Amino acid sequence: MKFLFFRLFLFPSLLLLTLTQCGEKPKIPLPGTRLSVMEADFTIHQGPDADNIAIDVIDPSENDAWPQPGCTPCHLQPHGSSPGLNKVIWDTSIGSGNSDAWVLTAPLIGAENMIFAMDARNQISALAADTGREIWVYEPPHSSKHIGGGIAYESGFIYGSLADGDIVKLEAKTGKAVWEAKLPYTLRGAPTVTNGHIYVTSSNNHLIALSIETGETIWVHTALEESLSFVGGASAAATPFVVLAPYSSGELHALHPQSGYSLWSDAIVSLKGLDSKSLIGQLVALPVISKNMAFVISHSDQFIAFDLRTGQRLWEKPIGGIQTPVVREDFLFVLTNNNDVVCLTRGTGRIIWVHSLPIYEQKSETKGRIAWTGPILAGKKLIVASSDRQAVALSVEDGQVLETMALPGPVLVPPIVMQNTLYFLTTTGTVVAVQ
Repeated sequence: MKFLFFRLFLFPSLLLLTLTQCGEKPKIPLPGTRLSVMEADFTIHQGPDADNIAIDVIDPSENDAWPQPGCTPCHLQPHGSSPGLNKVIWDTSIGSGNSDAWVLTAPLIGAENMIFAMDARNQISALAADTGREIWVYEPPHSSKHIGGGIAYESGFIYGSLADGDIVKLEAKTGKAVWEAKLPYTLRGAPTVTNGHIYVTSSNNHLIALSIETGETIWVHTALEESLSFVGGASAAATPFVVLAPYSSGELHALHPQSGYSLWSDAIVSLKGLDSKSLIGQLVALPVISKNMAFVISHSDQFIAFDLRTGQRLWEKPIGGIQTPVVREDFLFVLTNNNDVVCLTRGTGRIIWVHSLPIYEQKSETKGRIAWTGPILAGKKLIVASSDRQAVALSVEDGQVLETMALPGPVLVPPIVMQNTLYFLTTTGTVVAVQ
């Protein structure tokens, strides 16, 4: 990208120098604010008659687990109960946070009255959900030189994908290793565990299916490699009948769970041209499967609803993001690249409301850009958190701010809700419980 801008500005500069040397006066630039046409953003507008649509989500229920990123293998999140953003009841360090060399990428998970976390160096910890007391710590078998990885829970065991290619199965109660397997790839995100299989994605765009019992590789699916991408990556969404594999190349493949055979595929790429968003078409947000539909959002301004059986595009919107959409009843809620929280209808993608979150720490200056993560649905509120140490609760009906709370550190991975409590992971490597 630097080379592109060098090319763009070098020729006018040389031309200006030549004209000046020939005795001609350089032209005076026109007054006004310069806006890059290559970075022009699409403005999201409310759909016609959207005010007449009542947003109704079923009352929350108390969920006692959040076993995988996105909560379920198909990433259909529950509507958990929560009293709101009232106070921090405990906070506990889990090890290494963000630094010049390391980045936290693994979201929290929870089960069996415990919260499980992976730090920036792939150390896995179990904490008591009610007090934050450390129960056990698992040290990875090798000192990783890579960034990425994540954890998932299934039937009494923790499955960890470590960045350097190790897959581990641990007893959830003790942290004792049941088996450890080594893959010839570096790994991106958290595993998806369901129906006897573990699905993990490598940094060079392989989806590997392993046995939940032995860690042996069952099949490998390969997509195009991509040199330019974010750290971390999206986990596959899975049902008993299909595995939806998202890749950093922007490819989306629907695969047969038993064989890895491709049922259908799509390339989710921007058609706008060569801008910074289009250059990275990576699927970072988790794909969501709901009622024979799949919802996928790309960094490169593509939000698409697919027919899960055929791969047909049912609707699409020029909305980009790296956060997983919430799908509940007839509505979707998603956080965009431009820090807009958007509510859309599930069936047609009709935009009901848009609420803009702060973009910069100082409104008067375009410095200190704020990164937001989420949302999750808890207590009939949409919960988001930020790099500006804020947690915010928004109304599902119109997106208006209902509550705010200062957190003890920046947050860049989505929170979870379990047992009437919200849990946040700060970039310093601290788990924060809020009620």
